[in-house]
Amino acid sequence: MRIYNEQIDFLKRKFSAYHLCRALTLLDPIMPMTGETFEHLSDDQVQTVDQFILRFTKLQDAMGNHLFPSILQYLQEQYEERPMLDKLNASDKRFKESLKKPSP
Repeated sequence: MRIYNEQIDFLKRKFSAYHLCRALTLLDPIMPMTGETFEHLSDDQVQTVDQFILRFTKLQDAMGNHLFPSILQYLQEQYEERPMLDKLNASDKRFKESLKKPSP
């Protein structure tokens, strides 16, 4: 059952990534968006902006809930009880440290 759930999760992420990219493509003609542009959006453009916001938020949530904890676990950093900003700072610090080390 676990493999089945992982496959469903993978397909959901792939589906979300596709729609995030599609929304970005559809928004390209009105970018960068100004206040004036925002005031004159068509209903379809508003729907596309909403879709982008929803998909981007889901991407951020997935990164915060899965990607960064996995990276920190791999790096053997304590992360369970830390706020997201601390997790990001720890990841950034370890990444910068890894760039300073000479490669074997």
